[in-house]
Amino acid sequence: MRGQTKWQAWLLTAGLAVMALAPNQGFGQEPGRPDPVFPLPIGHDRPETGGFYTDANVILYKQTNPLKHQPIAFRGFFDSDGLISGTPGTFVGSHAVVLDAQDASGPGTYQPGFKFALGWRFSDGSAVDFNWMHLMNSRYIAGASLVPNNFATGNRGENSFITAPVFNFPNLFAGPQFKVMSPDFIFNIDGTLRAGHPFNAYGIWNGAEQMTIEFVQRFDQAEIRYREPIFENEYYRCYGLVGPRMAWQWERFLWRTTSVDIFGQFFPANDVAIYQNIVSNRMYGAHLGSGHEVYLGYGFAVGAEIEAALFIDSVKEIAKYELGVKDSPGQIKRAKIEYTVVPEFQGKALVYWYPIEAVQVHFSYDLMAFFNTIAAPEPVSFNYGGLDPAWQKRARYFDGFEFGVSINF
Repeated sequence: MRGQTKWQAWLLTAGLAVMALAPNQGFGQEPGRPDPVFPLPIGHDRPETGGFYTDANVILYKQTNPLKHQPIAFRGFFDSDGLISGTPGTFVGSHAVVLDAQDASGPGTYQPGFKFALGWRFSDGSAVDFNWMHLMNSRYIAGASLVPNNFATGNRGENSFITAPVFNFPNLFAGPQFKVMSPDFIFNIDGTLRAGHPFNAYGIWNGAEQMTIEFVQRFDQAEIRYREPIFENEYYRCYGLVGPRMAWQWERFLWRTTSVDIFGQFFPANDVAIYQNIVSNRMYGAHLGSGHEVYLGYGFAVGAEIEAALFIDSVKEIAKYELGVKDSPGQIKRAKIEYTVVPEFQGKALVYWYPIEAVQVHFSYDLMAFFNTIAAPEPVSFNYGGLDPAWQKRARYFDGFEFGVSINF
């Protein structure tokens, strides 16, 4: 009997200790100042008066890469003057695809970034804040060179060349004179060329040595968010969200071609060609949504937020060819602006932890979807004199994770 009484006393003592240490206040109760008070300049003794707060987050998102199948370069070259094949314009080589736009489409990568907010909470529980989210650049690169798989260069080395079917270009993009050995090349004793036929492979993109493609994406979003309490008790609360929002989705496809002569020489101002396709979706509109939070106890809660937005999308589309040195003559460019209406949907599942008063730690899985934006899934226009890449309407999806800390002052 005496042993049983001691055991019950120990259980009672342990239970009281847990109740004393566990944060057990609900959403509808005034939390009061913690005891002991941490020596931090956060919180205050009159939370009903409202106050300033900040929220800092690190994020990791993956977004849609819109690039699709579009062959860009092939093994071999066009016989420009017919002295090698006997017929001008004949393609010499295997014509195997060596570079495709889709080579720069993935696999998709998660982009790190940050999200930051500054706000003010009013005495009635409502709040307004400014949010800015930024994703670092995601970059996808692919390339092809003069060395084919298994060194299968062909009987006369024709497959060591790379060619793209660019046409209608001026003589400024002719490239090196002597790239392909014709049967009547004659050299002096010192190795210099004495006779032969120049421009057997006319054009920088014809019989090139190296081509690389690069696709870069970045994303920013800024908004003002007003939060209005709708319902709240000790263990559950619901709130509405509304405000203006701006989103900016920027993409650039870059294709660089280097053409080298038979001596291994090239000059960027004459023998390097660059093609770019830039799409900038600048979206302006407003968002509306709601959030829900359920308190679990011991400082933990779970929640969800769902929002919809509607934007006017001002899309800037640019395609251009230029030589390898900036501002060189011969650049040609097509640029236009078009407008679309873009709906957006966002969803977020959250876990909250309240370790001390005035501090909230949160983790979430986020989804975002933009519909009717503009992209260039087949980015290259091979007609130099009449640039006409297919800019098309596409949906974009983002998913990822967010981890942050919110502090009330």
